Amino acid sequence: MCWHRVVYVTKALIGGYDAAFRKISFYNQEQTYNENENRDLWEYQLGLSQANVDFVTDHAWEILDKEYVYYFFKENCAFRMVELLEVLPEIRVTSSIDAYTIPQAVIQKLGRHTINGKPLIKNTFYYPSRQTRLYSKYEALDLSEKDIFKAMVTHGVEAAHPLYAKAEIETKQKILDTIIDYYSFITDVKEKQTQQRSPNYLKALAMRFDLPAVHDDASFTPRHSPEKGRLPSWVQISSYVDGLHGSLIRIRPAYYDQLDSSTAHVKNSALSMFDTQLVVFDNKVKLKKIDI
Repeated sequence: MCWHRVVYVTKALIGGYDAAFRKISFYNQEQTYNENENRDLWEYQLGLSQANVDFVTDHAWEILDKEYVYYFFKENCAFRMVELLEVLPEIRVTSSIDAYTIPQAVIQKLGRHTINGKPLIKNTFYYPSRQTRLYSKYEALDLSEKDIFKAMVTHGVEAAHPLYAKAEIETKQKILDTIIDYYSFITDVKEKQTQQRSPNYLKALAMRFDLPAVHDDASFTPRHSPEKGRLPSWVQISSYVDGLHGSLIRIRPAYYDQLDSSTAHVKNSALSMFDTQLVVFDNKVKLKKIDI
């Protein structure tokens, strides 16, 4: 058993870690989330007056490097970010947050919030992850282009590959761009940091430099941003028979799966945290299962 993981999780639950506001460039955050962790990013422009923007910014500088006790369930990063906005009397969100704070639920509350009769969220900007860009580019290939892509990934990237050599320049550009994203996607973070890149990645990059540049006008914006998705939690109540008749209550504080209809999640992805099942018999409640 990996006890260091148990210790890590336990300390996060009981306040064993400190967190603080830090001044970090957006580029570093984008590299961490978009490129290394393959997580999409959403940026929200708030409909605040310039005076309110200045006021929040001044307060952010006041609490810079101030440390807080970090609690995974409640007073986490999402909680502290919205608490920063509540320096403005027009914004009140944390008081309506449940026993636990889920980032998507917080942004949904902000999405329903108004200020001076207008929506608090004015604009949204989407930054697709390396994974999203790879999947989108691969889906844009036709069947013959996908065959070339698969052959070169399986047998090696070579300019002399028969199918690739006969392809049009536009086709070569699309295939190489997809191959470059593929190898960037599967490359370990440590390998990126040590510059130990795959020979096939380097070949694809050199071959792409030999071709003309093109404007990448691909659109990666999904139909809905997170604040427009469904609530992240899920509760189910059903009949339960095991010798006696009773009820089964199933609670998932954070939940979505491959069959989820919400377009605010990554397609074919799944997440379940603290899946809890309770059985009710004769006014007695029994814990049947908890999956951390």
